[in-house]
Order: sequence, then C-alpha cells, then structure tokens
Amino acid sequence: MKRFGDKDKVAADECYAQVAEKFATVTATTPKQDLFSGEAVKITKKKQFCLHECIGKKNKLLTEDGSLNKTFIADYAMKSVFKEQWQKQIGQKALDKCLEETYIPWPAEETENKCNPVYVQFQHCLWLEYESNCPDNKIKLTKKCEKTRNRYRMQKSTSN
Repeated sequence: MKRFGDKDKVAADECYAQVAEKFATVTATTPKQDLFSGEAVKITKKKQFCLHECIGKKNKLLTEDGSLNKTFIADYAMKSVFKEQWQKQIGQKALDKCLEETYIPWPAEETENKCNPVYVQFQHCLWLEYESNCPDNKIKLTKKCEKTRNRYRMQKSTSN
C-alpha cells in the first residue's frame, strides 16, 4: 500500500515543491527550534497533511474541497492495489469501513497554511484495517513489520 494513489511519484514530486514553497515563509520567520518541540512537530504534521492533500487531488482521490472521492478511490484500490483474490476480500472490507469513517477536520482556529487531514487519516485507516486482517500466511516477517504490528496490537488492547 506504499504510495497509495501515486505509484510513479509524479504527483509527489510536484507536491513536495509546492508544499516547500507554501511553508518557506513559515520556516523563514520562525526561529531555529528544537526539532522535537511542540511547534516543530505541529509544522511537520501540517506539511504532511498539505503534501497528502495535494497528491490526493492531483490523482483524483480527493475532490477539490479535499473530501474523499469515494467512487474513484474504491475503483482505483480494487484495480490497482488489491490485485489478488485474498487482497480483494480484505481490501473491500477495509474500504467499506474507511470510506464511511468520520475523520477529524482541520482545527477551525488554525487558519495559517490550512490543509485537509482527511486523506492522511483515510490512508492510515486503510492500512491498519488491511494489516490487521491480513492472513498469517501472507504476512511479511521482517523485524520492522513485526515491531509495527506489535505496537498496534498494544494500542488496540489498551483502547478496548
């Protein structure tokens, strides 16, 4: 599911440039801060939201107002991402859930460099649903993947 909606990275390259330009004034006027400060983390999150919104719009996965283009996403995913039968079954369930999910909008009080976070949240939902329901015989057994799965299992168990 890497680079969902932008396999060839054409839109990503264009969007990186646009987002960098959009945030250039913020970076120029903000004093050099600790990378892990609250403000630096907030700016990084905003950049990611803006980047993904741009990519989603360029690839018609989002409408002009930044909301999910549900029909296009479902068609794209079923034809281009979920190719094998077992993937289609899990993918369809994930799409059904994640396309109907209500996502947290951009805070109304934050007006500077405003972008829609819906696409990032949707991608996360889709990935989590897909990974959580992946058959054991199809799971990649790399250290990184296992560490990520364990982290999500722990989060799920504490939220129940």
